[in-house]
Amino acid sequence: MVTPIGVGACAVACGHGRSEYRIDRLIGIGGMAAVYAATHQNGHRVAMKFLLDRFSDDPEVRHLFSREPYVANQVAHGGAVPVLDDDVDDEGCPFLVMPLLEGRPWVGVGNERTSAFRWPKWGC
Repeated sequence: MVTPIGVGACAVACGHGRSEYRIDRLIGIGGMAAVYAATHQNGHRVAMKFLLDRFSDDPEVRHLFSREPYVANQVAHGGAVPVLDDDVDDEGCPFLVMPLLEGRPWVGVGNERTSAFRWPKWGC
């Protein structure tokens, strides 16, 4: 697997985050991390979120990233995605492991819904 140019998610360019996971494909890139679909050596499919290289030497960002799983797992809501594991890879880059959710990307879904929505006609 090749990391997209300019993205530089830690340790993903070599095709794995840790020896027990195989990176399968890029799901998306956010402001501070890249998320990949991965497969554990036992066959379980997961999402792995890696801190971007440009933040790897920033202690404040690394601290915020390391707190994310603990904060996320305190959210008691059916729509919240739990963090199953957090660790650092063989190169020292922090990552999170979450369930891999299949479906359509959220981008564009709102536009589809609003175009199909009919506003009621209000009379005065």
